[in-house]
Amino acid sequence: MDWKSFPYEYAAADATPLFIMAMEDYVDASGDIGYLKANWAAVEKAWEFERTHDSDGDGIYDNSQGTGWVESWIPTMPHQEIYLAALDQQASGAMGRLSRMMGDSAKAQAAEARASAVAATIEREYAGSMYAFSFNGKDGLDKTATIYPSIAWWDGHYGLKDSDAMFRRWASQEFSTDWGARDVGKDEKIYDPISYHQGSVWPLFTGWASVAEYRTGRPLSGYAHLMQNADLTWQQDLGAVTELLSGDYFAPFGRSTTHQMWSSAMVMTPAIRGLFGISRDGTALVVDPHLPAEWNKATLHHLSVDGQLVDLTMKRDGGNLSVDMSKTSPQILLSSKAGTKAVVTGGGGAELKIPLPPVEVGIPAQLPLPGASTAQLKVLGESYEGRSLTLQLEAVGGSSYDLPLRINESQDKAGAEPEVEGAKILAGTGGSGLQELHVAIPAGVGYQQATVRVSW
Repeated sequence: MDWKSFPYEYAAADATPLFIMAMEDYVDASGDIGYLKANWAAVEKAWEFERTHDSDGDGIYDNSQGTGWVESWIPTMPHQEIYLAALDQQASGAMGRLSRMMGDSAKAQAAEARASAVAATIEREYAGSMYAFSFNGKDGLDKTATIYPSIAWWDGHYGLKDSDAMFRRWASQEFSTDWGARDVGKDEKIYDPISYHQGSVWPLFTGWASVAEYRTGRPLSGYAHLMQNADLTWQQDLGAVTELLSGDYFAPFGRSTTHQMWSSAMVMTPAIRGLFGISRDGTALVVDPHLPAEWNKATLHHLSVDGQLVDLTMKRDGGNLSVDMSKTSPQILLSSKAGTKAVVTGGGGAELKIPLPPVEVGIPAQLPLPGASTAQLKVLGESYEGRSLTLQLEAVGGSSYDLPLRINESQDKAGAEPEVEGAKILAGTGGSGLQELHVAIPAGVGYQQATVRVSW
């Protein structure tokens, strides 16, 4: 084979860091250290390639090795995408942790030092209220507002430092349609809703955003993006999620691959790692769930943990969320990021109780009619501080919504309702702790913003 004449001998620069990250992912999920040992030579070859291919000497693997994510760009192809730089950082961290599993402390220290250096360079070269799309050497930054920096939260070990304004824009109608996230903001000069890379909606990017939102305490917008992907399962070829859709109207492209694996993966991954918050920490199975306010219970079947299949049931129990694991062993520990420890039950399983916030609010999650444009409610920000929950909302001017409101805990003996600013609790909607919060968006042309504060 004349490989040099073959156009796709090697086209994707991101395959190398993603391979290292996928190896750590597999070993963490399965506990199969034997597989890592059997394939360590391949991991080392990938690592050697990644750490030695840096065309400009800034310490970051770049697009000179092939494409990062975009296969075309305006005005010219990038030198170093933040997407690829963020993967380089995460792959370096993964290599450090894998090396420690292999007992190679020197390689682990070198990889960890590289991860720290890459993170510092990204903050120095790309940072701003919206992290830049690419760094292009003497040609400077391409500051096009994109969804691509969201990949920085993929592995759960990394994240960009000054990101609040960026998350707010991703959640807004600038990026977030009613069927997923655009890869380029609609106000950018290069925005083109039917392009491949400059404004279309990819379920892949919607999933990246959802994972990042869950991992940074933005579960309402994370849930909206997750459910947009999940509901696409019934929109085209049943059981599959398409590759890309228009940035302006709810319609897949005629040229879209209707059964796209990375789109379907972005239903499973945000659900398991975001909504249910499942991860591994050594021998512990860690859960950090964010059940929607209107959900009382959820069960995950056949979760593979160290060679065993277990079921996890999450159920509301007063002011706590009870998490039950069907069986346990000395090799499987159940814990949560809230610091709670599991109690072994008489049936050989384990149970832990995670404190719930006193008040929770839900949002509607459903796809629009085919061909519709974006018109649904967006959650730009959500934060608990002291004894209050503040929501920053955006919706079409003059519209109104009745949102699920769950009160998990009475704050006095009389069971008084919480105080609400910017909305009102509808009368006669109680029962099982679930009520309705009526939100009226100020009148105006296009999208308008509103702030709602619930105090207790």
